[in-house]
Amino acid sequence: MIRISKYKNQGTEHIRKHIKGMGNFLDGRDNSDPLWADQKKMVKESIVTINMPAPKETNTIVRNHSLCHEEFDLFEAQHYALRVASSGLLKAAAAYRKVRSPDNLRSFEISKKVFMSNLTVTRRGGVHPALYTRKSKVKVDDVMVPVPLPIDDIVTSWPLDKCSKLKSLIAELARTPRKVLVMCYWKEAIILFDHYLHRVMPDRRVHLHHGDADTLKAMNDFRSSDTPDVMLATRQSLGEGVSVDWIRDTIFLDQAMSAAEDDQARGRMKRPLAQPGVSEWNAVYLKQFVADDKPEVEEWLARLQDSKRVIADTFADKESVFEPRGSAVPQGDDGPVRMLNAMLVWVPPPPEASAQGSKSVP
Repeated sequence: MIRISKYKNQGTEHIRKHIKGMGNFLDGRDNSDPLWADQKKMVKESIVTINMPAPKETNTIVRNHSLCHEEFDLFEAQHYALRVASSGLLKAAAAYRKVRSPDNLRSFEISKKVFMSNLTVTRRGGVHPALYTRKSKVKVDDVMVPVPLPIDDIVTSWPLDKCSKLKSLIAELARTPRKVLVMCYWKEAIILFDHYLHRVMPDRRVHLHHGDADTLKAMNDFRSSDTPDVMLATRQSLGEGVSVDWIRDTIFLDQAMSAAEDDQARGRMKRPLAQPGVSEWNAVYLKQFVADDKPEVEEWLARLQDSKRVIADTFADKESVFEPRGSAVPQGDDGPVRMLNAMLVWVPPPPEASAQGSKSVP
């Protein structure tokens, strides 16, 4: 806020000169302007002090859920595939660092794509087991064509008692009788969860917020309702600048890929100046759990975030393999992947791989 009442009766030309002088002053190009004293005073008068309230805390709540037998088989097989992919990437990265040849670079780029693909499948399947094997696109005449999501077939093949993340979500919604925001990275997952919730909790109205939905209508309906509605939203659609300040509970179905992304998602509901009556917010993470000595990919991401390490969309940037990390993860450019590889050492090869004599994995 700028107080310029002093100049309101001095004519537009006088104000124009002051505005021009301000531009020179801020750019640091004109220290000899005769209006210098007035300019400095005007800047001082432009500074407004706002007394901010004491920051309020966001409660972080982790709800662990165990996997059913069918889920665990897919979980274990995919985590082994991710372990193999991480080992391949580490070998390719080491070879490229040693000899920066075109062949080694090509091998590294291929290994990185394989790793990222397996990381995506592992994270996606952790939300709903059908997404471990789901092919969203197929090649037809050398063109990748989208495959429609077979919702009815998936819901039939994977009933509620076989979907641990969904059961955990329903339990969390039952203990939260007010409006709740549920966030996930995967659009297909929230579309599936919408259909399950309509069957299991028909009295709980659900709004979808993703790239293919009418997000403005969904947000307006969510805000204006006077019932404990649920909004299922992708992290991307609720990006920077989106405010959901009429709720105080957010449930996360998966881990974000970076601490910054996680902080941004948690901040959608937290607007202290717009919520004077709110004393706390709840960020609930639904996390798959096997055993304390058997960490998985969500635990890996959580540890990186706890250490305030940001994991980028792609791990490489031409000459460097990974962004440098701090002491909480192994030292070196590829520290996060070495950390993941070490965490997954407990994962055994699937039975078919053992029967065929799988390649050794360090």
